[in-house]
Amino acid sequence: MQPRCTFIFVAPYHIPTAMIKTFRRAVEEVSAEYECQTPAVRVMPKKQGRREGFAYYVPATNTIHINAAASRLRRADLYVLAIHEVAHAWHTERMRGPVAGSRQERCAMACEGKYAKAFGVEREAREWLNYRRARVALDKAVRRDPSMGESEARRLMLRHCPARMVRVRSELRRVRERPGEVRGYLHGEVRRSDRCPCPL
Repeated sequence: MQPRCTFIFVAPYHIPTAMIKTFRRAVEEVSAEYECQTPAVRVMPKKQGRREGFAYYVPATNTIHINAAASRLRRADLYVLAIHEVAHAWHTERMRGPVAGSRQERCAMACEGKYAKAFGVEREAREWLNYRRARVALDKAVRRDPSMGESEARRLMLRHCPARMVRVRSELRRVRERPGEVRGYLHGEVRRSDRCPCPL
């Protein structure tokens, strides 16, 4: 009698090529507006994507890593993400000396406000500001109640921002693993500088 073989089907990791193409175009257009070198764009591995936000910038390689989960976002959202992440590339290229993470995030938020009109994404920029406020509210709520569940966290975030931005499981993991980090988006120090594109 021949031994039976068991086959386990593993669904492939879907790479949303249309979203990647749109985001790359947004990065190119925003980089031209900033007058800085265009960063490369890479897709996060699936496992990493579960633990990270929609995008992040790596200065050492001048690369923006985009999460496949961003495929749920609108085209205008991808432009807001590009404005934010290319601001980090601008910092790396132009600012002298180390820049604190909270300052970089707060400055990139200011850049969203400055450049959103140029790309016709003002409404979405306001929604992303509300998304950051939702994350700060979640961070504070989890500090008060570390056992907060997903349904409660979802209700809290939906009071601030659109459903397409809410990835509850990932957001809970991030605030538990990196408490307080998200507050830099809203409360990080921004210094006036002729070399910084922010309108502050």
